[in-house]
Amino acid sequence: SPTQRPSPIVNSVGVTTVLSLILLVLPTTVSANCYMTGTPGVPMPPYYDPTGTIACKPGFLCRDFDPLNATTYPVACPAGPECQLTRMFGQPCKESQGYFEPEICKSRYYCPVASSEMIECPSGHFCMTGQVEPKKCGAMSICPAGSVRRFFYGSFVIFLCLSAVIVVLVMVYRRYLVNDPLENEQSTLSDDQVVEMTTASVRERSHQHLVDGFRRSRGKLGALRFEFENLAVQVKLEATGEVKTLLHDMSGSLEPGTVTAILGPSGAGKTTFMNALLGKSDKSLLTQGKLLINGSDWKSLCCVNHSIAFVPQDNILHTDLSVYKNLYYSSETRLPRDWTAAERAIFRSAVIESLNLSQHRNARITNAIAKRASIAVELASAPLAMFLDEPTSGLDSTTSLELCAMLKKIAVETNLTVGMVVHQPREEIWNALDQVLLIGVGGRVVYQGTQAGAREFFEKKCGVTFPSGSNPADIIIDAIAIRSDELADIWRDHVEGPSPTIGSQNRPAVLFSPSPQDVAESHDPLSIVTTSDIASPVAKGAEFENRGAPFWRQLVLSHNRYIEKQLSSLSALRLELVVCLLMGLVLGSSFLEFELSGNYSFPYARISPIAMTSFLPQMHMYTCMACGLAAAPGGVRVFNLDRFIYFREAQAGYNRAAYFIGTVAASVYRVLYVALLYTASYHFLGGLQVSFGWMYAVLAL
Repeated sequence: SPTQRPSPIVNSVGVTTVLSLILLVLPTTVSANCYMTGTPGVPMPPYYDPTGTIACKPGFLCRDFDPLNATTYPVACPAGPECQLTRMFGQPCKESQGYFEPEICKSRYYCPVASSEMIECPSGHFCMTGQVEPKKCGAMSICPAGSVRRFFYGSFVIFLCLSAVIVVLVMVYRRYLVNDPLENEQSTLSDDQVVEMTTASVRERSHQHLVDGFRRSRGKLGALRFEFENLAVQVKLEATGEVKTLLHDMSGSLEPGTVTAILGPSGAGKTTFMNALLGKSDKSLLTQGKLLINGSDWKSLCCVNHSIAFVPQDNILHTDLSVYKNLYYSSETRLPRDWTAAERAIFRSAVIESLNLSQHRNARITNAIAKRASIAVELASAPLAMFLDEPTSGLDSTTSLELCAMLKKIAVETNLTVGMVVHQPREEIWNALDQVLLIGVGGRVVYQGTQAGAREFFEKKCGVTFPSGSNPADIIIDAIAIRSDELADIWRDHVEGPSPTIGSQNRPAVLFSPSPQDVAESHDPLSIVTTSDIASPVAKGAEFENRGAPFWRQLVLSHNRYIEKQLSSLSALRLELVVCLLMGLVLGSSFLEFELSGNYSFPYARISPIAMTSFLPQMHMYTCMACGLAAAPGGVRVFNLDRFIYFREAQAGYNRAAYFIGTVAASVYRVLYVALLYTASYHFLGGLQVSFGWMYAVLAL
């Protein structure tokens, strides 16, 4: 019987052969069943249901199919031009090409088994192509009658709930973690310390806390003496191949307990000298000579960067954080490990008060306070030496004088080594300096010695006249700009004997000392404090490992700081969300009416449309482009401002791995949050039949 499954001896090929012979007997009937006249249909292999009976395959309609009548079995008819074109684009033909050719159940309808008609998909369900029964829409989904797929809005509900949580966190952050940090710090202090910090003499007590902190941070390390001998820096010009000398055989030292100002006309190499002294020169420059700290090669000293502060000319700061937060993360990362939380809190407050930043404590960093904030960030690490590149630029005359006076007072009272590049200082600032190093054009030393002795040297040795009421710094720098080589030769001849060996105990005096009368006439407001009061020994071969937070602590600090940066910069987050929403809507709407289909399986493969093998690569390409556009706002920030901050902090001794891991880990939250909105909009409109969870996981990764 044709309704029974044949024995194993009679295979499907044999059945097909028999059916073909039967159909050949009736060519007129078969040919008439195909809509294209004169084109016979080809019998298709039979399909057996689970009971072994020949049947129409589920998901297809077979008109007037009778399992007892072989002439009604499915046949494949030649496709017409329109049908061929439709199948080439991966879609089924609008209608079958013959009366007995199977027709797949179209989308928006379902076709029960053994049914001869399509039934519209009911409300609350959706029906895709080839479905036997409708699929339930599921929770938090919209499925009107005749839906080809469901519109899942649950992802938007999740996004809104998460957004509400973020808003609460931002409110808590701004209320308790930013606006009133002094209360948070005082909660860790004893009652006596709170009273001590809130008395009327805040400035004096803050300065005392500052001095005590510097002394405590030095511990057994002692002070640092920087020595350089025959220091030369050269650069090779790529255009001509010529080697240009930027610094020429400079020798000298920077002593602890003094403020050494590095002066000279424009282009003399002041910043180049400081970078070479600190090992920050560009790799394209060739540096020669000896650089020693306390008589030892400074490259052999471990973790020395933790103890040396450098304030660059550009204010590279976390401008989206408050002044206090900048100081907090700098001090927590670089202060000695044995300091308690209370000691760190007192020291931070002392630094803020000493630089007159109390009124701006909780404010973001602006151009008006950027220079002072940059200096405060470095002071908050309680360094053993401090170098500043033009710290007075951008400051008014009063603030500049107060800054120089404070640095000198701290240097004298704490035995701190301070070096700074100063450009055209006013007379009051000039008088506040201890030591000066004057560099001429071409990187040659013109003078190194006390500030009070510089005028006498240039008057008696160089023939420079100082008109009454003039600024000595202006007269000296103008003379150096005009007579640079001549003055450098005079200084070389003035230094008696050969160049001393660095680190020797019996080095000849090379600094020009002022006369007693010049010292008496000095207008230095801090002349009552002299370097002779310093008795702290200079450490040689000191160990620096105790300074700076351990790896895990720096990782946590980098993580928390980047979270705070994101919470304080919601405008950037809003921009990312808008871009992601637009990208998701645009990409999702392009697939709104599109249904991805594949090849029909056996035995109806002959009438199958071509599988859209190019669709998935195209969708992947468009998705990658959308993700790239969505990530652009955040990427601009990371590779612009944060890049320079990273290099500055890495040179200051921050652990690079901890910085990178902590920052990347903190950015994952933003990525997951932004990807949620992008996936929600894309999944809502797009016609891809994949769960939201899987799609979110793929796009987030």
